[in-house]
Amino acid sequence: MTSKIPQPPGVPLLGNVFDVDPSNTWGSLNKLAAKWGPIFKINALGTQIVFICNAALLEEICDETRFRKCVTGPIVEIRQAVHASLFTSYESESEKIWGPAHRIMSPWVSDESIRMAFNDQRDIIGAIVPAWTSKPGQQSTMEAVKRPTRPKLLNRLIYQRGYDKDIKTMRSFCADIVAKRKKEQSTIDDMFNAMLNGKDPQTGVSLTDEQVIDEIINMFIGSATSPCFVSFALYYLLKNPEYITKAREEIDSILGADGELTHDNLQRFQLCNAILRESMRLSSVAPGFNIEPRPDINTGPTVSLAGGQYQVPSNQVLIAVLSAVNRDPTVFDDPEAFRPERMLGEAYDRLPSGVKKGFGNGKRQCFGTKFAWQWSWVTLIIVLREIDLELADKNYAIDGDINGAFCVQPWHFVTKAEKRKDHP
Repeated sequence: MTSKIPQPPGVPLLGNVFDVDPSNTWGSLNKLAAKWGPIFKINALGTQIVFICNAALLEEICDETRFRKCVTGPIVEIRQAVHASLFTSYESESEKIWGPAHRIMSPWVSDESIRMAFNDQRDIIGAIVPAWTSKPGQQSTMEAVKRPTRPKLLNRLIYQRGYDKDIKTMRSFCADIVAKRKKEQSTIDDMFNAMLNGKDPQTGVSLTDEQVIDEIINMFIGSATSPCFVSFALYYLLKNPEYITKAREEIDSILGADGELTHDNLQRFQLCNAILRESMRLSSVAPGFNIEPRPDINTGPTVSLAGGQYQVPSNQVLIAVLSAVNRDPTVFDDPEAFRPERMLGEAYDRLPSGVKKGFGNGKRQCFGTKFAWQWSWVTLIIVLREIDLELADKNYAIDGDINGAFCVQPWHFVTKAEKRKDHP
């Protein structure tokens, strides 16, 4: 029997626009999901949006034989800066633009390439940590993530000029980098060289300079996720200090006083890895992604979900609310609790795939997943090994206090840092 998809009561003409705070979009959606999930819809100025809020439904819409990534919202706004990059390309651009770029660049995020990047990651983090702990962090915002929360006319009349200026600055800066590398005729074997000189093994085409600039900016955008992710991990550890003790016991037992962190021993830090997994579950730092039914498969007017329990239009945008999915009470006992043990070994392996979508899904999941995870893992180990942290405000709690659209961060999260006192 088909069930009606729940919808919060709205107001005439405007629908549910007052149910979503544009300054804290995902915080609002998380609250709506908690009340109306596992699936709900809203109507904003005549546009219907459906939200997916549990593991089983998310697993279903991640079936790439039936559904595909939908480029909409903030991602469309980012296209003004990076056009059809790996992150922002439409499905219709997959064959001629996304595919060649992906095949040219993907060898540089392979397991072997990530292994080769390890020493640089470790050394850079080791050098930056003292400066990072002694200087206050800078707050930054990105205009692209605010634009979808405002009427398009307002964007064009008031904000477009500044946005265009920022885009011009970014692209000019990256164009200078491209020109400098080409002038040097560098033989450095890296991703940059592959983008400039590589050919798609399938079609034989190369990237244009404009495409290279697109992908450089795209990497800067994507790199925002990892620092926010580590910030959440440190927050959860400071709120659950017993896991700082346990993690340090693991670190000290492996490295001792003078041991070196290497790629070969990284896999031994399983509790630190589990801490990151649990932090990703609770933080959902990349808070969601958009899916739509594949038009080549779903040719009827509606698409069935949950074995026919729900029906949605065949052109319906479906948005995964990962904070709700990752708190699915049918999957996690006491889902609000920070328990890294559930992310260890077989316990993690038994979890459904729907709660392992922190980096997206399928062929369009985050291109730099392995690089980002290794960076986060190394950073956490080095910070816990070398630094004592405490909350600047001992009463600070996130409690929905997050900021961002396609990447969220713990708002007003400030720590005090000093050299670790009990270092072996």
